[in-house]
Amino acid sequence: MTNIQAELKALRQQVDDALAAAVPGASDVPESLAGALRHGALGAGKRLRPLLALGAAEAIGEVPLRVMKTACAVELVHTSSLVLDDLPCMDAHEERRGMPAVHRVFGESTAILSAVALLARAFELVAQNASELSCSRQAAAWAVEELARCVGASGMCAGQQLDLVARSDTAPPASIEEVHLRKTGVLFEAAVAVPALLLSAEPSRLLALRSYASCLGQAFQLCDDIADLQEDAQGTVGAGKGFNLALAVGRAPARARVAALLDRARADLACFDRRNRILGAIVDLVKAP
Repeated sequence: MTNIQAELKALRQQVDDALAAAVPGASDVPESLAGALRHGALGAGKRLRPLLALGAAEAIGEVPLRVMKTACAVELVHTSSLVLDDLPCMDAHEERRGMPAVHRVFGESTAILSAVALLARAFELVAQNASELSCSRQAAAWAVEELARCVGASGMCAGQQLDLVARSDTAPPASIEEVHLRKTGVLFEAAVAVPALLLSAEPSRLLALRSYASCLGQAFQLCDDIADLQEDAQGTVGAGKGFNLALAVGRAPARARVAALLDRARADLACFDRRNRILGAIVDLVKAP
């Protein structure tokens, strides 16, 4: 294990510890709701999005752990979206990360409430982090606005709606990319932009971080699509898997696109000199199967 791999492993554990402290327990909220919150948020996960937040802080010259609350906030937004996506009225997933989906254990009503509560907690954490960092009012407002736009009607909600109304294994690549950008890519971008805004990053650095995250998010989702094809013995996407860009364009072109996107992401990091260790290592984690 290289030094940076060991560092990422340690950061993941710190994220897990911070999440455990950030998610309300039974002493704070009704027991069943607390159980749903912790079941959804504290299970096994790559923690890729919080690592992006920590890496963004490093890239603009800040100690990564100073934005840990924001990193946790991004992960809670992600978890909230997964809880909703898994519902029978959405993507109807029975399991998530090797465990029963939240609605399977706690019921649909409690699952929905837990998703709302996780989302609210995310904004609370960003506000707390802004105060701890002594951000200007403008910086704090921009950061909250960024996260709200990510979640809202033109962001993740739009992506899920497009997925629901136009799901087809023969959908054109442009339609699939639109869903992926709004459901997945927008949160990758928010993961780097929210801490960068809190820390008043220079506009050129913020732009580079956004481009990096957009490329990385597209590559990450495309890798998932390729993996979905490989999991199906017949080479087709099973019911409930939604759009699949690798199926639409072919596996070889999909792998080539992943490589090109990752090259662009690496190029976007050049302006950060030696402060791009975390973000550079994250690019290396994304590999087409």
